[in-house]
Formats: sequence, structure tokens, C-alpha cells
Amino acid sequence: MKQVKTRREAAEEMMQPDRLAAMKDRPRSMSKNQEFAIEILERLNQRVLRSADLEKIVESMRNYADVEAVGVRIREGDDYPYLAATGYPHDYLKAENYLCSRGGSGQLLRDSEGNPVLECMCGEIIRGKMADSRPFFTAAGSFWTAGLSKLLESQYGGELKAIFRNHFISSGYESVAIVPIHCDREVIGVLQLCDSRDDIFCPETVCFFEMIAAILGVFFLRVQSEQALGQALEERVEQRTAELSQAKALLEDRLREREAAEEEWLLRQSRQELALEVSNLGLWEWNLNSDMVYFDQRRSRMLGYSTYESESDFAAWQNRIPRDDKLKVLKILKRHLANPSEFFEAEYRLQTDSGEWKWILDRGKVVETDQNGKALRMVGICLDITDRKRVYEEQLHETVEQFQGIFESARDCIFVKDFTLRYTQVNPYFAGLLEIPESQIVGRTDAELFGKDSTEILAEVDQRVLKGETVEQEHTRLIKGVQRTFLDTKVPMRNSQGKITGIIGISREITDRKRGESVALLVGSGCRSRAMRATLRAARLAAQTDSIVLLTGESGAGKDHIARYIHDNSKRAHGPFFSINCAAVSPELAESELFGYESGAFTGSKGPKRGLLELAEGGTILLNEIGELSPSLQAKLLTFLDTRQFTRVGGVKLFTVNARLIAATNRNLEKEVKLNRFRQDLFYRLDVFSIEVPPLRQRTEDIPALVADILGDLSSKLGLDSVPVMDTRALKALEVYPWPGNVRELRNVLERALILGGGKRRISREDLTLNHKFKTKEVGQEWSVTFGFPENETINEVTMNLKRHLVVEALRRTHGSRKRAAALLGISPDSLKHYMHIFDLFTIMDFQSGAKPDRPEEDHG
Repeated sequence: MKQVKTRREAAEEMMQPDRLAAMKDRPRSMSKNQEFAIEILERLNQRVLRSADLEKIVESMRNYADVEAVGVRIREGDDYPYLAATGYPHDYLKAENYLCSRGGSGQLLRDSEGNPVLECMCGEIIRGKMADSRPFFTAAGSFWTAGLSKLLESQYGGELKAIFRNHFISSGYESVAIVPIHCDREVIGVLQLCDSRDDIFCPETVCFFEMIAAILGVFFLRVQSEQALGQALEERVEQRTAELSQAKALLEDRLREREAAEEEWLLRQSRQELALEVSNLGLWEWNLNSDMVYFDQRRSRMLGYSTYESESDFAAWQNRIPRDDKLKVLKILKRHLANPSEFFEAEYRLQTDSGEWKWILDRGKVVETDQNGKALRMVGICLDITDRKRVYEEQLHETVEQFQGIFESARDCIFVKDFTLRYTQVNPYFAGLLEIPESQIVGRTDAELFGKDSTEILAEVDQRVLKGETVEQEHTRLIKGVQRTFLDTKVPMRNSQGKITGIIGISREITDRKRGESVALLVGSGCRSRAMRATLRAARLAAQTDSIVLLTGESGAGKDHIARYIHDNSKRAHGPFFSINCAAVSPELAESELFGYESGAFTGSKGPKRGLLELAEGGTILLNEIGELSPSLQAKLLTFLDTRQFTRVGGVKLFTVNARLIAATNRNLEKEVKLNRFRQDLFYRLDVFSIEVPPLRQRTEDIPALVADILGDLSSKLGLDSVPVMDTRALKALEVYPWPGNVRELRNVLERALILGGGKRRISREDLTLNHKFKTKEVGQEWSVTFGFPENETINEVTMNLKRHLVVEALRRTHGSRKRAAALLGISPDSLKHYMHIFDLFTIMDFQSGAKPDRPEEDHG
């Protein structure tokens, strides 16, 4: 097989003549090279190497190699610009200064590993992209041109032109040597030699400049190390300098803070001294181990000591205090030592060296204890309060005199009770009202003065006052056999420490005012009807307890009078009775009327104003027409019934009231609950004891007694000389009238009769004005129809059946007269005719008059 020579072998054969010619001058060249290398080394070994020195070294390389241009490229950032160059044209250096490839916008192009892409042969050498098949690379990675590697005309010219940049080729350099500069096994740059002549480089020349490049690499390693060391030193110096600066700033800040603190402390000291001087306060300190008391000059002056005296023992201090004050002070001091968390404070008299007595106020605290909590040291202040005490006693004496004058001249009962509810002081009016000397009242209780039965409520109220409440109530007491009503205001009496020690009260008699509030007694012994007697029996049972009572019945039936009857027969009869008609008050005002309001609760409120619940303290309150309450007010009322506490409108303070509640309504509350118009829980709370008040038409036997009571009350109000008498015919008309308005309508009818009668002493039937829709029944005209619950009929069928019965009865009463029957039913004759056709009454009715209404147009009127 024919042997094929490689490109490298062919190139080496062609280069043999060049090498033989060069070997003849080898001994001389080695000597000169050694001297030049030493010269370069000496130049690079200077302490300080400036850029001009490096330029001279490059220039000497150029002269020694006898080439046109020499340059040294060193890495700077990502690129490799010329650090020093000589022999190159200016435009060449400007165009070839950088090796990195750049995009259209000037940014660096990078390979897949993130390294910048380098151009030209220098980039190939720096990146180590050499191939063994190329004869122009040395083992050390250098490139040089020979006969076969000329850039323009050689066997490898085309390949080399693809590597070198166009500007380099256009510069006309035919001989090129590029030697890598290594620094710690890393290529940091290249040494580049260029010449336009052919074949001026030989392997020995390239090898020599590889040695020069190694010397440059060592130099740059030294420079790099020195730079790194210098940078490290600089960073360390900067770090240390920053630390020292920070420490200095911190020290200066602390010095300023300390100076400011000292100034503040001195300022506080001066202020404290000034405050103590102005307030005339003295300082003292008690060492419990040595039992010595130390004090400042102000306390010395205060006690009349010499200004040089600043200490004394604890016993000497005690000897200057009177025995009564000493016992009190030592007791307070003992309590403080047992519980040092509280301050010690005591007022006492103390005798000075001159014999003068002064009032002293001491205030102090334990400031040091041992490991067992035993007090070791106390500090405090003292103040001379002699003048203040003198002024206080003078004012107190003046106040006592004023109070004594008011106490003795007041036209109200003023009294004081102790914690056991015994009277300790009463004014002369109180004693005069009871006609008992003051000395016989003091030490006694309400039960001993007014009887046990009438004072149970008073005792309960007093207990609430002793718990901190202020209570105002009306109460009726039996005095000398006469029932007298008083408005009592009671407040807790407190000592100087705020502890309640008794009660202060004022009672104003309002008996005359209560007498003016007359109420017609429409219930009582005059009731003869069975229905009303049963109602009164239930009312008397309810009066024996404090349970809630629910009164039901038609409007005007007298539910409010039954409520008053229950109150008057209960143990609360001595207390007030209040009533509110929930239907007559708007929902917005009902809450404020019932619970009261505070000042500013709403526009125009100038409170505080007590509500009816507060006014009913100790008595009874009637909520009439309770079914008309709004849902929000129902909820608040339920809360009061559960807790007996409430808040006023616009207030936050809780008030406790002891008042009995009676509710009344003309509605069916069970039905209202089902329609979601009344709270179910409130209904169950009210429906404890329910009493049905019968309508007047079911108790006609009571009409004569009611008429007598009402006429007597009306005659008094109208100013008549005597009470008129009701004749038999008029009274009979009242008894047979159905009274849809109940007792209220009866009162209106009688009042109208008195006015129309013009003062007559006898009321006749003609004086009575009864509603024409409810004419008086004649004897034998009572009529009723009974229906059972429809099981097989609809409600419309039941209603039509009722209408049929009504039409038949109306025709019977009018003897077949359709005109009068229609008037009696309150409908038109045409409507009656319509019903008669529906019910087929023209053919089946036979009226008492003997005429059969078989012809609709007839009228037997």
C-alpha cells in the first residue's frame, strides 16, 4: 500500500533547510538570547514599573527581534486589549485593540459556557484551540509562520485567512509569531510579533520568545499578587478604618448621651430641689437596721431643729407624737411594712422643739428589702399641713353650722341611718311629724316606728342603698292612724376612705298631691255579677304575691281598675302606682317614657329623666295595651323582667328597680305570637297569672252600682250641688244596651247626660244618647245562634249560614219589612233583596204579619 505522508511531515521536510541554516548560528544566538532575557528580567524586577518602562521593554523586544511591530495583550475584564505595543499603525491598534465578538447593539457574545467569544488567532491561542495536524503550532501553544504558513500565499493560507480578521490581513503582515503568556497555569494574554517580510521566524526564535513570555507571566503574577495583597491590605485598612470610625462615632454618641443624661439629671435635681422648696416638702429616710431617721434641712426647719441636725432615732420621733395619733400612725406603718407594695401615708400632730404643735403629712415607701422580703429601708416626704388643717377646720365648722341650720329648719324629713339601719340623727320636722322626741327615735328602726307590715319594702330599699345605689321612691306609711305618702330619696353615706357607713335620706310628704289623683272605684263590694266576682277573687289571689299578672279583656272593660285593685290589696299598697298606655305613645317615645333617658340621648333631651319604672320603685306599674310595644322594646322589657336591671336611653349605667309589673291587653297575644307580632319568650314571661276581665254586657247586674259610682265622681268634677238620680226606665235602658265600648262608653254616656240635663236632679231615658247601631233591646228580644267547629263545611259555608240566620231574624223583628230589616242590619235594601234571593226566603218564610214576601217589590213597612 502506498505510504501517504501527513501534512505535518511534509511541512517539516520543507522546513529542514531553514532549520539547518539556523543551527549554524545557534551557539551565538543562545548567548545573546540569555543576555537579553537577563536584561528583560532586570527591567521587570524594578520596585515600581511604570507604563513607560513597559513600553521601553516592548521596544527593546522589537529591536532585538528585528521585526516591525511587537505588542503585549493582557486580560482586562472579559477582553484582551494591548497593554503595550510598538510599531503598529494607530488605526490598526484602534481596530484590533479588542478580541471579543460583539453583536449589533454592542453587547458581548458568549458561548454555551458563558465565556466571551474571542476572534482572530490570538483568541484561538488564548482559548487553547490548537490542532496537532497544523505545523505552525508549538508544544507550548505558540503560533508562528514559515514557508508553509505564510498568511497570503502558502499551503495553509486559506485556512489561516479564515482565522485572522480582515483588518489584520489587510495590514500586510506575512510573518507572525503569537506566544501565550501564562500566569499560574492560566493564559492571561499573548506576546505578538509581526513583520511584512516572509520567513523571518524560526523555531529557536519562537522558543526564545516563549521564554520571554514566561518571564512576563511571572512578572504579571507578581503584579497580580501585589495587587491582590494591596487590595486585601487596602480592604483591611478600609475595614479597620470603618470599624474605628464606627467605634469613634459610637463613643462620641455615648459621650453625648452621657453628657445629656448628666445635664438632664442635674436639671431634674434642680427642678426637684425647686419643687421641694416651693412645696415646702421635707425628705426623710429610715434605716430599719440602725433604727435611725435621716432628714434634710427643710424637715429640720419644719420641726424646729437646728439646720445642722439631720438625724434622730425612731423612738425620739415617736415621743413627739400624741398617744392617739401615735397608735393610728404605727398601725398604718405596720400595715405598710407587711405589704410594701402600697404607700404609707399618715396625718398626725407633732411637737416641735419650741413646744408648738404642728400637723404633719408623711408619705413614704419601702425601697429596700432583704432576701426574705423584710423591709430594710424606707424613704419618703413630709409636709407641714398645719395651715391647711386650720382652714379646713374653719370651713368644716362653717359647713356644719350651715348644714345644722338647714337640718333644723327644713320642712322635709331629714334623717341619717347607720349600717344596721337604725336612726342616728333626725331633724326636728321628722320628730314633730311623729310627735316623738328625737332621743326616742335615735337607735330605733323603721319597723319599730311604723310597724313591720308597712316597712318591708323600706328595708329592701335600704339594703340596696348600702350596696351603693341611690334610690328615689314613693311610700305610704301609717302615722298616728293616718295613711301618709312620702317621696323618699336615699343616698349612701361614705367615710373619708369611701367606705359606705350608712344612709342619708330626705322624705317629702306628698299626701295631698296623691289625694288629687282620684280614681273611680269601679270594682269592689258593689259587684253582684258572677263573672266580676270570679275576676275579683283571682285579683285578690294575685295581690298576695309579687308575680307578674296579665289582664286580658276588651277595651274599656276596666283592666286598669283591676290593676289598681290588685295594687291596693297587695303589700305594695304603700308604694306608688303608675300606668302607661303603650298604644297612646309612639314607639320612639315609649322607651324613654318607660326607662328614662340621659342628657344628650336625643335632640332636645335635657336629662337625666327618670322613667316610669324608676318612679314605680317599691310599687306597681301597669303596662296597658302591651301588645302594641315595638319588637325592640319587647326585647328590652324581657331583659328587665329577667334581671330587674335596665339602662336609660343613651346611658350605660345599670339601674336596679324593685317594682311589680302588671300587663294588660285587648289582643289575643297567643295569636299575635303565631303572627310574629309579639315575642314568644316575652309572652311566656308575662303569662304567669292571667286574669280575664269580663265585658260590661256580661255583668249587667253591676250597672246600678257602676252608675252610682260614676255619677258621684262626675258630679264632683262638674261641680254639681248634688248627685242626680237615675229613673227606672233610664236604668233599664242602660241594662239592656249591649255596651260595645264597655265601662268607658258607660262613663261617656252618663257624662253626656249630665251635661245635656243642665243640672237636673233626675236623669230620664230621653237624656241618654245611645249609639243607634246598638239600640236598646226589648224584653224577649234576646237572640243568639250557636255554631260548632265546622268539620264538613268550609268557612265560607259557615259564614253564609250565619248571614242567613241574621237576615231571617231581622225580618222576623221587623215583621217582614225589608226596609226596616235592611236598616237594622246596616245594609241597603238591594243587598237584603240579594240575600233573600240567595237564601230562597221569598217562598219559605211566613212572617208574623201574615204577609208572604213572595213579591220582591212589596214592603210591609
